[in-house]
Amino acid sequence: SKGTFSLKWRQNNPVTAIEIIDIHGRRIYHHIVRQQYLCTLQIDQEPGVYFMVIKTPSGMSTKKLLLQ
Repeated sequence: SKGTFSLKWRQNNPVTAIEIIDIHGRRIYHHIVRQQYLCTLQIDQEPGVYFMVIKTPSGMSTKKLLLQ
């Protein structure tokens, strides 16, 4: 992706926050999700590998992002 992400998730597991972490472990983006089932993010960073941490009331998961 070039930095714009649209995220949509199931209604039975709402997302509460999204963080983007660089490969050095620095948090470069943090977003508190107000609309519970849809979110659009604009990440203005250099191309490379990043990690998206998705937080929900039941826990969190991490996904790898590749910015081109």
